[in-house]
Amino acid sequence: EKGRRLLRRRFLHGWPTVVTPHAGEAARLAAPLDLPTDDQGRLARLLALAYGVVAVVKGPDTYISDGDTLVCVDEGTPALAKAGTGDVLAGALGALLAQGLDPLDAAVLAVTLHARAGRLQHAAYDEQLERLSPRAQRRAHDERDQRDEEELARGEAVDEEPGDGHHDTVDQHVDGRHPLRGAGRDGERVHQL
Repeated sequence: EKGRRLLRRRFLHGWPTVVTPHAGEAARLAAPLDLPTDDQGRLARLLALAYGVVAVVKGPDTYISDGDTLVCVDEGTPALAKAGTGDVLAGALGALLAQGLDPLDAAVLAVTLHARAGRLQHAAYDEQLERLSPRAQRRAHDERDQRDEEELARGEAVDEEPGDGHHDTVDQHVDGRHPLRGAGRDGERVHQL
């Protein structure tokens, strides 16, 4: 209740606000307003409209909306389904906002950079594993897989797979196979920063 009052006050004052909930947090924001939560992209758009914010609904596919525009960044990785990584995203987003970027552009750039950093970290971890004995590699992989499964079960990441057909409502799309500027997947326009 207090959080919703603060969001309302920020909206009434015209202060740009970006919220970055994962699926579980987004569902809690949606519940008092009876917003549907079955489509993460639609949920991002509805939260943005309902609260007057830029909504970043995080998961393997992260949806960002200001209510008018919906952008999907599908570069998620289990490496980002860890406690504290959302704080890193919030810090990057805050730094971009402090430089004067538009809130939607800042959110898209922060999410994209955050996802790519997660992928790089994941690759570096795998590279380190290659130096271990085969037995130690299997144990490390098993431990990482178990941690990932536990974090998914706690709702710290959306359990959808990228590319599962949820892009039909997306206005703009950013994915790992294309630069931030230019043609997106299936001819969709990539968000121009």
